[in-house]
Amino acid sequence: MISRFKESFGAVDVIIVPGDSVAHYVSAASGSTDVGGVAYAAVKKNLEATFTKLGEAFPNTLIVPTFGNNDGRYHNEAIDEDDKADYYSFVYDLWLNKLPGNANLDKTTIK
Repeated sequence: MISRFKESFGAVDVIIVPGDSVAHYVSAASGSTDVGGVAYAAVKKNLEATFTKLGEAFPNTLIVPTFGNNDGRYHNEAIDEDDKADYYSFVYDLWLNKLPGNANLDKTTIK
């Protein structure tokens, strides 16, 4: 999809990425237990793979991602209190430091 978009539109100023960057059935089912954090690790790996590809394809583009119901440890659930510091630090670094088009933003008010 990323390659097709780039072929069709070339370089763009901004890309808005709606939530659900993580595929269905990667996060643990709502109400289940993520034994050993397997689903959580897979969610983070999926997010990292997706945004790495976007950053490589659009290095000068501002990318504005949002969260979806598939993008946390548990499907259809907000991030657990126990995961908040780790998850939001991970996403902040991924979206605002590792995406080359976002890396130079003034992040003092964003954080």
